[in-house]
Amino acid sequence: MLESTRRLTISILMLLLLSTCYGAGFFFIKISLDGFSNLSAGALRIVVAALSLLFIMSLTRHRFSLPRESRVPVLLNGVLFIGFPFLSLPWILNFIPTSMVAIYYSTVPIFVLALSRFLLGRHISLSKWVGFLIGSIGISYLALSQIGAAPASLEPGRPSWFILLPHGVSILSSVALAAGVVHMSTIRDFRPVQYQGYSLIAGCALALPLFMFNAPTALPGWIPIGGAVMAGLITTGAGQALRGLLVQREGATFTTRNGYLTPVVASVLGLSFLGESLTMAHGISYAAVAVGLFISAKR
Repeated sequence: MLESTRRLTISILMLLLLSTCYGAGFFFIKISLDGFSNLSAGALRIVVAALSLLFIMSLTRHRFSLPRESRVPVLLNGVLFIGFPFLSLPWILNFIPTSMVAIYYSTVPIFVLALSRFLLGRHISLSKWVGFLIGSIGISYLALSQIGAAPASLEPGRPSWFILLPHGVSILSSVALAAGVVHMSTIRDFRPVQYQGYSLIAGCALALPLFMFNAPTALPGWIPIGGAVMAGLITTGAGQALRGLLVQREGATFTTRNGYLTPVVASVLGLSFLGESLTMAHGISYAAVAVGLFISAKR
């Protein structure tokens, strides 16, 4: 009894740490934009994350070994399922508060359910479909609630529909991340650290040229540099490694509960350091997504 309680306590602490890593990522990227362009901030995050995971790979049992069947999938994962969300996030944060983006990203487990059904033909229970529907209503409400803010938020010359574009890209990024999870689930000899590490190396083939052509003309301050480095080192590098350990320890369902906590961490940091505010739309949407996640986690 004591041993099981101790194990659960450690797992909960790991979950809290994972949520902190993920929630802080939006804050790190936001402050990096004071010295980097959108593309250079996203590209630098990919490069730093790749280097950090190479180091973590050297400490694992398999080290740098990657099964032959995983070599093509890591290219797809690195360029599309990682490259698109990572490179688009800095642009998104120019228009949407970090807390709002975190709510969109917390829907990844819900999209995993839908993609598993449509792409792999896996059976999805009625309760999971109900959870998917509730979560979808939540993020739809969050996006549509911004329509009324369009006149005050749009720059001159931009069409009125542009107010919804960053929200649409946020949702597409969540779908891309979910597709990466579904893609990983089809690999038989799956080695999470090696797979993510080599995926990020593949992403560097896209990130390095983008960084070179969009690098700052002057040396950014220490805060933007620290933000970009921490996003790659803590959010992506340490976050991915911790996620793999937690999945191995407690399973995917327990690990996906970080979706409840990540928006909370992002909101606290946004309120405390970025001067952001929370609206009724934030609360309603977060509640809908949290309920959707809870229901979809039921067997």
